[in-house]
Amino acid sequence: MFGPFDFFNNTPFDLNDDGKIDPSEQAFIMDALYSDDEDADMDDDDMGLEDTLIEAGIDADEFESMDYIEKYQALEDAGLDPGDFEDF
Repeated sequence: MFGPFDFFNNTPFDLNDDGKIDPSEQAFIMDALYSDDEDADMDDDDMGLEDTLIEAGIDADEFESMDYIEKYQALEDAGLDPGDFEDF
């Protein structure tokens, strides 16, 4: 009789190449197939400051060396609302 994981025999999921899917390999399969991909649901609200700067065409290293007023102006020039950023 076949179990639910028997169709994974002799595949990369058979980690020890014994022709059987052990409980630890079953856990690996479940994790690989059904784990949450944190990046899959990423939208603009989830982007960090550095990602936002890169997308807007602002060099992150130069941005770090700017003073507050220069940063504010750079964000405005890039079409971003400086008020959307808590600290920069």
